[in-house]
Amino acid sequence: YGWTADEVLGKAVTDVLVPASGQEGAAANLSEVNAGGAWSGDFTVLHKDGTPLRVWVRDEPVMDKAGAVVAIVGASEDVTELRLVEQRNTDLTEHLRLAIDAGRLGTFRWDRTTGTVVWDDKLEALFGLAPGTFDGTFEAYVALLHPEDREHVLGVVDAAVASREPYEIDHRVVWPDGSVRWLQGSGHVTIDSLGNVTGTIGCSRDITAQVESDRQREELTRRALDAMEEERVHR
Repeated sequence: YGWTADEVLGKAVTDVLVPASGQEGAAANLSEVNAGGAWSGDFTVLHKDGTPLRVWVRDEPVMDKAGAVVAIVGASEDVTELRLVEQRNTDLTEHLRLAIDAGRLGTFRWDRTTGTVVWDDKLEALFGLAPGTFDGTFEAYVALLHPEDREHVLGVVDAAVASREPYEIDHRVVWPDGSVRWLQGSGHVTIDSLGNVTGTIGCSRDITAQVESDRQREELTRRALDAMEEERVHR
């Protein structure tokens, strides 16, 4: 906290460490310990130079043989940087979730060692499955791929794992009701501290409407070109 023993001996701890805005909370915590209970948690205090610190505090009462509280023992740990990192991670996670929701993306993770595949609810829906019904096996994922696209999809994933490069692929899936949808998947290869490939992570989105629109545009263009060619021949 930046103080010497001579500077703080004989002073109330709340006068030495606690900002004015936190006096009420500090007093309540001390009252709890003075009543014989223990208290722990985060608290904002002031360094001697006025800098606010985030500390994790544990206070416990010291009692005499009669059970009366005669002192309080406390331990503090500076967790300012830790809490900042945690907040940044929380913010990044929330930003990522907002981006995923905005893009209507489903996410996946494949563990190469165990073969386990983890899908979120959105990805299950993109494959025509009810929430929680995907069994988490690579075989179940492959079974949902369109038969004509399976070899290509697996080849792209295998090549990405071998090269340790990101990949993107458009492919069809067959829903349990027999309907066919187009998905666009993007993935990254995960690597451990030793440089070994541990699996893949990524996301997918439905591009069925886009594919159908492109096909309609191509068909209209083809018909227009055919009509122009037919007119040229007749001339």
